[in-house]
Amino acid sequence: MKQIGFVIIVIFLLILCSVCNNKAAYPPLTLNDYYPSTPRSMTYECKEKGVNNVTMRQTAVHKPRILDGVNVIPSVVTGTDVKLPATRFYEYTTEAVYLVASQAGDNMLLRYESKVPMLKMPIKTGTFFDSNIKATSNTGNIMTLHYTCSIDSTNAVVRAPYGEFTNCIILKIRVVVGDTTNESVSWIAPKIGLVKSIERTIKVAGATEKEISLKSIDFSGPVETAQIPAAHEKKEGSSLGWLTDNAVANMKGVEFLRFYIATMAAALIFGWWFIRKGDSTREEAALPLPANPDPYELAYLRGGVQEVIRLAVFKLVQVRSLAAAAKNRRIGRVEGSSEPQSMSDMERVVYRELSVPQKMASVCKRLSTEFKELCYPLETRLNGERLLVVDSFISRARLTKTALLLFIVLLSGYKLVVALSRGRTNVMFLVFSAFIGVILTVKIFAAPRLSARGRDYLKRFQKELKDQKNAVVPDTDIENPALTLLVALSGFAVLHGTPYALRKNNSSKLTKAGMGLSPETR
Repeated sequence: MKQIGFVIIVIFLLILCSVCNNKAAYPPLTLNDYYPSTPRSMTYECKEKGVNNVTMRQTAVHKPRILDGVNVIPSVVTGTDVKLPATRFYEYTTEAVYLVASQAGDNMLLRYESKVPMLKMPIKTGTFFDSNIKATSNTGNIMTLHYTCSIDSTNAVVRAPYGEFTNCIILKIRVVVGDTTNESVSWIAPKIGLVKSIERTIKVAGATEKEISLKSIDFSGPVETAQIPAAHEKKEGSSLGWLTDNAVANMKGVEFLRFYIATMAAALIFGWWFIRKGDSTREEAALPLPANPDPYELAYLRGGVQEVIRLAVFKLVQVRSLAAAAKNRRIGRVEGSSEPQSMSDMERVVYRELSVPQKMASVCKRLSTEFKELCYPLETRLNGERLLVVDSFISRARLTKTALLLFIVLLSGYKLVVALSRGRTNVMFLVFSAFIGVILTVKIFAAPRLSARGRDYLKRFQKELKDQKNAVVPDTDIENPALTLLVALSGFAVLHGTPYALRKNNSSKLTKAGMGLSPETR
């Protein structure tokens, strides 16, 4: 039940962290927010320098098409100032929006040998493309264009007939073809697209300039476009773009958190089931409880070597050979006591070690190695009864934990790399969720000591002696063997609040007046 509560708290913290992260100052914008990819029609006012009449231009974004094996989205420009319908074909990836081809009218198609990025992640000021590009027409003609693309601002404000827009990027594109230079300065608003543009064409005969500004938007269409003419197709090698452009990579904030929690929960449940399946003792008959159990065997079953050392200390306290000082909480020999005649090898080792008073933690640490050898017979007997897990089960549990940790780290690391490559800096929830996932895995899949049969055996013992605790602890003498059995099954915590817990006195000497142990002494 404690583990279930811990998991619920962790999931709540993850959701809270993601919600806060989703409201961070950095807007979760993508390239699609600046270059529309959904069908729509945008009408612009067009003013050309030196021309009195005002004409209209319409840019229509159509449904996706396949061009040379590439999924592209056509953007068609028409209007009274356009002699032939002009179409540009864009390819959308998580890294950039690329111009892959352009078309004038119904037959003149120009393919670019290298894709030209119109906008690239991360979106920041500066030049992001400056290179020569070769283009081939569908008739076989080849030309060279020099493209220069840069961003002047990422938070500009601009007005158009359609309204005022903030947080716009100012995109500058310069194209040189022979003795002709085309320059454009465009204001692109998030969630809208192109709002305003000033275009200038420079030729030997002179220059022309025109300005377009957004007048209206129709989000309902169109959805069709003209046929693309046949051309000399160029086969390119396979691309690994799917590694950063897929359903998982494109998930945002809360959406990825839901996926992460569901995936992690499924992985943890599967891991728990896989480990549980490896314990064959679950199907075996329960081991009968002995009439006269060995306290050391029960202590080793409950907590290993450390609990055996503590039980040995308590048994020496029972025979008045050791005591604990209230002032400094150190355990040592009682003044005037001698080494008991009848005691086990374990108790003899403890008695000799405590010739100098020590704290319980120090005793356990110093005697740990020696007690491992002394506990070997206990371990052998418990293994014979199949109460402890076998080596193959431990290997299975460790392998499962390693696989789950690797899965969590790879999934979180992959999403982190994709986010950073797209210019996202609000990634702390990814790091936090990965950390929590690792903690949960380590906590839940720590290799157990006891088999299913051993846990059942110990629980039945503790349940049987639970009623005896209330009768034995308050009233009987500390030498009562039943008290020894209770300490073996429950540890020193069973003495808390009883006459045998550590009592304060004014002396730092180890005397009978300070005899007893408490949980704090541990």
